[in-house]
Amino acid sequence: MANSNIDKDEVYDWTNLDWKINQFAHWPEYIFRGQAQDNWLLESTLSRALKKVKARNKKELVSEHIKNFSLEIRGRRGQNPKTLTENELWALGQHYGLFTPLLDWTESPWVALFFSLVNIEKSETGKRSIWALHKNDIPIINKSFKKKGDNFKNWALELVEPVIDDNSRLVNQRGYLLK
Repeated sequence: MANSNIDKDEVYDWTNLDWKINQFAHWPEYIFRGQAQDNWLLESTLSRALKKVKARNKKELVSEHIKNFSLEIRGRRGQNPKTLTENELWALGQHYGLFTPLLDWTESPWVALFFSLVNIEKSETGKRSIWALHKNDIPIINKSFKKKGDNFKNWALELVEPVIDDNSRLVNQRGYLLK
């Protein structure tokens, strides 16, 4: 998801980082994502996995993947569970480590910082990244994809806010999912 409107700012000490994060902390329109490598793309686990697959019809493979997950969770969600939408199924799967088309984001820059640092041995460069996205920029980004002639259906971003009780982590992390 490269875009010329993305600013990169390197921070070299905790004081500067604290100041930078507090610039965003009081803007509820922003969501954040922390990553353990500064050079990682904003890419879902499913996208990364599909790059390694030589299947002819990846769309069919994805449909089979989510269908298999929905079959596996039968009887494991308590008494009379709510019927889930496809996005809610993906969100629940994300909670259990399923490869999904979703990326975890949070309302809290501090939660994003935690996730950028939680696996210290993963950083090859020693640099981490925290992404900040203004929710109102999503339609603007989508419009730019459409103008470039990209396959819009494959690239259109969607903010997913599942309303399910099965995912306490999403609630605790003040989470959002971007598809």
